[in-house]
Amino acid sequence: MSTPKFVVGPDDSMDEALARSNDAGGGLVVVADGEGMVLGTVTDGDIRRAALGGAGLDTPARELMGAPVTIDPSTTADEVRDLLQERHLPTAAVVDAGRLVGIRHLAEVGGTQAAVTAVVLAGGRGQRLRPLTDKVPKPLLTVGRTTI
Repeated sequence: MSTPKFVVGPDDSMDEALARSNDAGGGLVVVADGEGMVLGTVTDGDIRRAALGGAGLDTPARELMGAPVTIDPSTTADEVRDLLQERHLPTAAVVDAGRLVGIRHLAEVGGTQAAVTAVVLAGGRGQRLRPLTDKVPKPLLTVGRTTI
C-alpha cells in the first residue's frame, strides 16, 4: 500500500511533514501509524509554532501533532462544511474504525475560509497588540526551504 501524500508517520521529521503538507496543498498532514490508525494531525500552524519555539527540522511529527479533527465516511457535505468552518480548518481526516480512509477539503464541500485580519505594526515592539495578533495567521515564516 502506498502512503498518500498527506500522511506522515509519527517518527517522520518536521521537514518531511512540511514537504508533505506543501505537496498536498492542504496545510495539514495526518499522522498515522503503519496500520493506518490516525494518531493526530500536523498543521502549518503547528510547524510555525514549533519553529518559533526553537524546534529543529528533525523534530518528529509525534512532538508536533495535535488532536485530529476526524469525520466518518457517512458525514454529509453540509456537516463537513459546518465543522471545518467552525474550527477554521481547511481539511479533516476521514476515518473508519480509527483507520484513515481519506481526507475532505473545505473547498470540495462548498465552504470558504474566513477572511484573515491583517495587523500592521509600525514601530515599537507590539506588546500591547499581542493579544490581538497571537491568533492571527503569520504566513511568512521560513522553515527549512519553505515559507509558511
